[in-house]
Amino acid sequence: MVALHQRTRRRLCQIGFCLLCALPTTGLLAWSVGLRTASHQQRCKEMLSERLGFDVRFERVSYPQPGLTRFEAFELADAESGESVVRCRSLDVLSSGGKIAIEPHEVELVAKHAEKLRRLVTRRLAHEIPGDAALALIPTQVTITSGDAHQTYDDVSGRIELTDEATATLRFRLPEYEAGEPPLFSISRRRGKSGMRTTSKLATLGAALPVAMFTPWLDLTDILGDDATFQGTITVDEEMNRWTCQATGVLTDVDLERLVARRFPHHLTGRATIELTRARLEAGRAIEAVGTLRSASGTIGSSLLAAAVDWLGCQPRSTPAGTLPYEPGRNDQYRNLALVFQIDEQGIALNSSPAARPPGALVLSRRGAALLTAPIEGSVPLVQFVRALAPESELLVPATKETSQLVRWLPLPPVVRSSDEQPGVPPLRMPE
Repeated sequence: MVALHQRTRRRLCQIGFCLLCALPTTGLLAWSVGLRTASHQQRCKEMLSERLGFDVRFERVSYPQPGLTRFEAFELADAESGESVVRCRSLDVLSSGGKIAIEPHEVELVAKHAEKLRRLVTRRLAHEIPGDAALALIPTQVTITSGDAHQTYDDVSGRIELTDEATATLRFRLPEYEAGEPPLFSISRRRGKSGMRTTSKLATLGAALPVAMFTPWLDLTDILGDDATFQGTITVDEEMNRWTCQATGVLTDVDLERLVARRFPHHLTGRATIELTRARLEAGRAIEAVGTLRSASGTIGSSLLAAAVDWLGCQPRSTPAGTLPYEPGRNDQYRNLALVFQIDEQGIALNSSPAARPPGALVLSRRGAALLTAPIEGSVPLVQFVRALAPESELLVPATKETSQLVRWLPLPPVVRSSDEQPGVPPLRMPE
């Protein structure tokens, strides 16, 4: 063994200290200082903005522990308008074992931009955003704002998994705790017959959701009222730039004045429950709707009762000979309004509830007499339904503002060719 001079040993220790302690420590300090510089934060913003398609903003980024990135005052803004989409006090992103956990705090989402977040999730499912790691949203509280109004949801959690069928799921609870499973919203992408198919599904399960929460996609409060709720299932399929929607469930606390009286020249008040056995829409137009409508009490105008008789084939109440069944301008109080409806391409059919007493009654007066009974025949053309609601027009099909709001929701009947018209044969033209 070679004996080293003391001076040599001292120099070797100094070199070892520099290589193994001083230089790594200095490099780590320089690296940590560099992470706090404005240029590093700007690079992070630019990278995230490019990947997410939003204007990403935050006050500070830090790395408290290996694999954990923390953003202070994090915000996603619309890249075009600069308006805020979602913001939170802080956002922790933990990456470990091929999985990414996201934990935001004090989240606030602007309702009118909620659809942009759904598109972001769809882009992730379509692999348009780099990375195959599974994402998990740690349960948090989210407040959705719309103007001066706001609604808070608790225990909002979710997952995105990029398997053979890419799927994103989201669960949440209303502030008023209800027993049973919380509502579940899911988005999935899979290959269909004509290309990629995206399916969005909402199952309310044990909760009744206020229809106001659907405002970012469809403003139903203007039609159904501020207190209306929905419990059931809604499924939307998108394929080749076409979409279809199917729904089953129950709408409660529907404001009949909003539904009818404020939109058409008829009087109708009361709170109703609408049970949808099945409903289907394609490209924004109703193709089929089957269900029941019930209201315990309210008032109904004579013009609406008369229109149901004239245009829908309903039977009027019995009155002495030579008198009108409905006095013009009069509003009757009803004790029960219950009807079964079916809307499709063939028209609209109205029937009474099987439990109606007297049989066939659609509307009962305060004393229990039938104000209106069901039609004897089957369905009637949808044009007559439109005329019943908006009769004040001399046109065959009322071309008014009121009917335009209704017609866009109704299915259109198929084209019926006359017996002497042969399809595919061009009409004869006289030679010039």
